[in-house]
Amino acid sequence: MDDETFARLAKELGISPAELAAHPEEQKRVRLIESLVDRLRRMEPEQIEATIKVIDALSAHQK
Repeated sequence: MDDETFARLAKELGISPAELAAHPEEQKRVRLIESLVDRLRRMEPEQIEATIKVIDALSAHQK
């Protein structure tokens, strides 16, 4: 399947090409990451830095 057909299929299914390509167990993670990236793109650099610090703090608790 070529990229254009793949992208059209994803659009018809109402999901991103990345979600379609992802393993079913990873689709939610892909959707969440895409949502996060979309929000980060609209932030100022200082807001992104603050967000990274929060993520680092949350990640530290998982180690």
